[in-house]
Amino acid sequence: MKDTLRLISYSLIIWISLSGMLFSMPNPDRFEFIFMDELESGMRGEALTVIDGAKIESFTVELIGLARDSGFDNRDFLLCRMSGDVIERSGGIAGGMSGSPVYFSGRLAGAVSGHWSFTDQTIGIVTPIEYMLEEIDYIKSDMNSRNNQTDETAWKKRNSSSKAMALREIKIVSSSNLIPTGNDNVFVSASTPFYISGIDEEDLELIKPILNETGNNELFIVPIRYPPNVKVLKEFSPGCVVSVPLSRGDISYGGYGTITWVSDDGKYFLGFGHSMGRRGPCEIPVGNGYIYGMLRSKYRSTKLGVALDPIGMVLQDRGDAIAGIIGDVPSYIPVKVSTLGSTFKDRITMRSEVIPSWDEYPKVATSVVTASISRCLDGDTNGTLNVNTTVKLKINDETKWFTRDDIYSGNNIIAQYRDGLQQILLRIRETDMDYITLEYIDVTAEYRPDRHEARIEGFEILSIEEIKSRADDKNHANDYHEDAFDDTSNYTNPKLDEDNPQKYILKSGSLYLAAVNLVNYRAPREIVYIPFYLPDAFEESKGRITIRNGAGEMPSANVVGSDVNTYISKWKKEPGHESIDDIDTIENYLENLFESNRGNVLIFEVISDKHDSSNNIENTMVRIEIEREGALKGIWESELKFEK
Repeated sequence: MKDTLRLISYSLIIWISLSGMLFSMPNPDRFEFIFMDELESGMRGEALTVIDGAKIESFTVELIGLARDSGFDNRDFLLCRMSGDVIERSGGIAGGMSGSPVYFSGRLAGAVSGHWSFTDQTIGIVTPIEYMLEEIDYIKSDMNSRNNQTDETAWKKRNSSSKAMALREIKIVSSSNLIPTGNDNVFVSASTPFYISGIDEEDLELIKPILNETGNNELFIVPIRYPPNVKVLKEFSPGCVVSVPLSRGDISYGGYGTITWVSDDGKYFLGFGHSMGRRGPCEIPVGNGYIYGMLRSKYRSTKLGVALDPIGMVLQDRGDAIAGIIGDVPSYIPVKVSTLGSTFKDRITMRSEVIPSWDEYPKVATSVVTASISRCLDGDTNGTLNVNTTVKLKINDETKWFTRDDIYSGNNIIAQYRDGLQQILLRIRETDMDYITLEYIDVTAEYRPDRHEARIEGFEILSIEEIKSRADDKNHANDYHEDAFDDTSNYTNPKLDEDNPQKYILKSGSLYLAAVNLVNYRAPREIVYIPFYLPDAFEESKGRITIRNGAGEMPSANVVGSDVNTYISKWKKEPGHESIDDIDTIENYLENLFESNRGNVLIFEVISDKHDSSNNIENTMVRIEIEREGALKGIWESELKFEK
């Protein structure tokens, strides 16, 4: 009987114990992760990262304390001391360690994301995992609604959460000898190092203004595009290198950091512990990476690495992490650059691919094209560069090709082309992105060491007497446009302003002849004759004449006519010739875009600054474009008055 009772008692005890275990069993998330309200200063754990090749190694982490409203964006973070062989070999918390997972009691607490300045680089900042997991929520939730939520809204939600509120009850542990105070208390991001291969230092100087690298994002030239004898990795694991190959091929460019977390099903991942560029929703390829070694520095050491092939893509790039999926990889945009330089007998072709990200491709593609031309010319950039730029666009599932021919001459010709190309790609991006896709970029550049250019030196509006005199002067026979003198009877005499003899007074409904003076580089001077007609829209007002080249300018809708031939046919005072708008569709806009922005086009504009009843300027413009063989330099502007 006693044995029976003892057995029943033991059974009850076991049942109660098991029941307690069942009812107190932590949920899977709480078992995998350890959140801020469970942490205490003094806890010791480990972190994972790669500082050589692709081998994941561990180092020791000690939790110093929790800080609220600190660092970037006044966010909460964990303050930890890092130690061990890996930290000694790396020179401390280094660029590229961003995202290194930190574990306490075997549970993921967050990701290394930075360090304090003016320390020995072993005092690290760790982004809490609960903040990083919100980026996965962005992916899983309705993207349409999430895309409209600003970072500010997300921070308000975060700071009102129960976990964030718990920080108010946790003591912040710090000491004056550990964390500097006052203005020296500076949080330094572990940063996203960027690599680029296929170029040299001179090429890099050309593209730095486009890439907009800051002090926290180092850019390293890596001579080897792809590490030799490296087994290509096809999966992510916590602590491994994660790379963002923004371009690949003859010129490769991208950034790298560390993977923090991968979901059990291998579909989702988190990395970095901070943003890569605050892009928000995006589609950027990601893959594994390879670390050549460490660049040690007393200010901040950095991993030196490159990207391997993409295996997934980033879908969210926000304040606390990059987050994405594994398996789906967006396609790249092919870029081909063919260059014939002054010292090359055969054409040199460089092929690369750039990411299709709508926000990224203008600067990445411009950088790749610019660096490719610079690489082929080998620094010889003070002659003349003829460039043909062709892009392939898909508009409503229909393929369209757009081509532009341009010429640049003088100093820094590649930089001149760089700025023009970036403007073109930015304008394409600003069109209706829902149904336009950039599919291909093809650039052919031909270089000549001689400078084929002319400088705009000034202009005058000719009187009828001067027009007749020049019409009889055979020395002007080769000047452009000689048929402007075929019939001189329709021209009107300009008046000079009594208050300012340097200003002309022009009458609406009249035809005038302008003479633009050009000084050619090591060649005879040249005069360009431009007949222009002022329609009745030019009422009594002030205005100006501007003469310049087309580089850097974009198409405008408020233009009367487009070339000299239009005005030759309009010499007789025809009514109704006031304004046209030929940019009423995306296709027409793009055609105008590729016809404009040319350095070899002389643009002659007469502009009226008429004010409406609300004192707003209503510009009316006559615009004439003249294409020349050589490039044009300079700009000339003169004030005018108009009268009826």
